[in-house]
Amino acid sequence: MFTPEWIRSAALVQAMPPGAPASYIENNERVLRVAWRNLRPYVESQRQSGSEKNWEWFQWLAEQIERNGSGRTSLKVGVQRAYRDWNP
Repeated sequence: MFTPEWIRSAALVQAMPPGAPASYIENNERVLRVAWRNLRPYVESQRQSGSEKNWEWFQWLAEQIERNGSGRTSLKVGVQRAYRDWNP
């Protein structure tokens, strides 16, 4: 059974215009989460027959957004500025 959030997110992805600008996706972080959720089975099957590196950054980004939300970055403040003092 689909949750209301899943249904809203799926509708958001379906409604996304072709060639949507970065601001559309940035302001709707659910787009990336839904895209990863939908692509994950495909990515995992590709990794079984190939390299672990397939889609690695896409997965990493989706996991970071899931873990941390949209964070301190925006179209005006890039990660290089927002997290310049970050230490692991």
